[in-house]
Amino acid sequence: MQAPSAHLAAPRFAASWRALLGALGLISVLFALSVPLSSRLPVAPVVGAFLAFSAVALSISAVAVLTPTASLRQCAILLGPPLVLAGLLLARPSVPVPLEACIINVSLLIFGGVLGSAVGGHVEHAGHLVLLAWVASVVDAVSVLAPEGPTALLIASGEVALPLVTVSWPIFGTASIEPLLGVGDVTIAALFGAAARATGLPRVRVVVGLLLGFALTFVALLVFERALPALPMLCFAVVAALAPHSLRVPPADRKKGFTFAAFITALAMARLLAWTAGA
Repeated sequence: MQAPSAHLAAPRFAASWRALLGALGLISVLFALSVPLSSRLPVAPVVGAFLAFSAVALSISAVAVLTPTASLRQCAILLGPPLVLAGLLLARPSVPVPLEACIINVSLLIFGGVLGSAVGGHVEHAGHLVLLAWVASVVDAVSVLAPEGPTALLIASGEVALPLVTVSWPIFGTASIEPLLGVGDVTIAALFGAAARATGLPRVRVVVGLLLGFALTFVALLVFERALPALPMLCFAVVAALAPHSLRVPPADRKKGFTFAAFITALAMARLLAWTAGA
């Protein structure tokens, strides 16, 4: 394991189950307060969307740095959120939309936070993060941009499946609650938070990187006005925030790491080119 320097090892946030539960409680309260406020706040649509997107980005960032690394036994928590979501699906439409959205948010934040931290907590070297970021970004791009990609199919499903895998928030200036960021974004964010803790990097940099990545994603959504993969921007920003440590791949891992990343990229490019040619 990489030996962190003294100034890097100093913890900035106390990751614990109590802290995570506190954060989830606060997020739920803010969501509940936003529901009646959103329709009464006289703001332009773009401002309302920015406020809602910021609330989700801050929620994910908080979960990312506060979720502790789960042991194998504690990973049983991952069984809970899917069961809750299945119950909500069966209970539709008897559950009020705001309550349903809040329950889904908490479930996804728990699932993504625990899964991401369980993986990230076992990262042995900060230099592995650039490889993880590379592969995650490529997979996310294909998932969103290819018509048969999992994310693209979920987006096409509209109100059927998309809200069940996406953190939502009331859009200020309107009366609607819209899905904004997926559970995959929560998972990768938590992975970065736990990996930074495991390798002795300051997690305040992770928060800065996450918020910058979310800001880039929001700007891109405004420019292109279509669903876009968030992980490339998110991963780029976090890796940059953790540089140079996140860019120093251990010599023993360079050949196999870059070969695997290049292989995944080649497959993704071939899939996207085939889709473009057939479009």
